[in-house]
Amino acid sequence: MLNFFLETLILIQAGLQPSQGFEIFPLTGQVEARQEMRLSTQSMGEVEQIAVVPGHVCAAGDLVLVLRDAGQKERIESAQRGLEAARAAEEQAQRQVERLGRLQETGAVSTVQLEQARLAHQSTLVQVQQAEAALKAQREALRYLEIRAPFAGQVTEIQVAVCARVAPGQVLARLIGPEARAIRVSVPGRLESQLDQAQFELRRGEDWVQVKRAHQTVSYEPNGNLLVYLTDVATLTPYQRVDVHVLIPKQGLFLSPGTWEVRGAATFVWVDSENGPVRRLVKLGPALPDGRREVLAGLVAGEPVRLSGGQL
Repeated sequence: MLNFFLETLILIQAGLQPSQGFEIFPLTGQVEARQEMRLSTQSMGEVEQIAVVPGHVCAAGDLVLVLRDAGQKERIESAQRGLEAARAAEEQAQRQVERLGRLQETGAVSTVQLEQARLAHQSTLVQVQQAEAALKAQREALRYLEIRAPFAGQVTEIQVAVCARVAPGQVLARLIGPEARAIRVSVPGRLESQLDQAQFELRRGEDWVQVKRAHQTVSYEPNGNLLVYLTDVATLTPYQRVDVHVLIPKQGLFLSPGTWEVRGAATFVWVDSENGPVRRLVKLGPALPDGRREVLAGLVAGEPVRLSGGQL
């Protein structure tokens, strides 16, 4: 309190002088999710079922969409029949090897005939392996028709409708995790040279609190603005929009609290003159972290400003 009265006394005695302050740029930031994924398909098909709606909270593995691929089940059945035929051929070849083995012991067949049977059996084993791989591939393709959540989170967007045809790689839905990662702020490009000295504030209720920048390289947007990331994400949720102040250091005329008064939409100060205190209409900037406000219009350097109401 003593410092406040001393500062005010200096204003009255020496007049309003330029000092160090900040220029405030009000911006809006968006909270980024720590986990985010665009769910897409690996195959061509048609949307058969949408199991969720935007805003739905799901667990890892929960079904999101089901696609219908004409002929896929038939291809699986065909691969299954091919595997069954390959196994039957392998069993028959195995029995042939066993039969010729017994005959070879009696001299009824030659060693060459037995080796040929063994080679034929090896060939059927390869065919069984190939048939198993083909069936697995077809079942895997069917699995791709079921789009499931890879992690627990919230579905924020569904980009298709039932009966819509989709192509491989097409994005069908978007999923975000519950944890916030950073606050993304688009800063005007003209402030690039001043960002190293800038401070950032975040609105929490009625208060503004100082926050830190993340250790990330500033990136450019197509419109020439800069993307800056802030780290204070406690109590924030992904995709929440927040109010942010960018404070750029500057020299200017700044008034301390108690030296202005507000009447409706107008702001006044009392200036000492030869005829006594005179009320002056002024335009002030937003309050700085220390409570001061910049004089935007209505006062010039050197004018002695009194306490609100013209009191010493």
